[in-house]
Amino acid sequence: MTPNYITYRQKLINEGVLIDKGEYFEFSDDYIFSSPSTAAVMVMGRNANGLSEWKNKEGKTLKEFETTAERI
Repeated sequence: MTPNYITYRQKLINEGVLIDKGEYFEFSDDYIFSSPSTAAVMVMGRNANGLSEWKNKEGKTLKEFETTAERI
């Protein structure tokens, strides 16, 4: 993670937006990020591509969901 992301993530933890559950972090409430990748980085604590990391309960990635939605 870049230094800016580290600072941003720590800010979210300090403000109670991200809650440390031991093995994972959980949002305390809805929170809007500038991109799906920024949200993934905050939760995962590492560089991440939000289009491939975020998945629905069926396992479809955000990219797959968006591609399918564009065809409809």
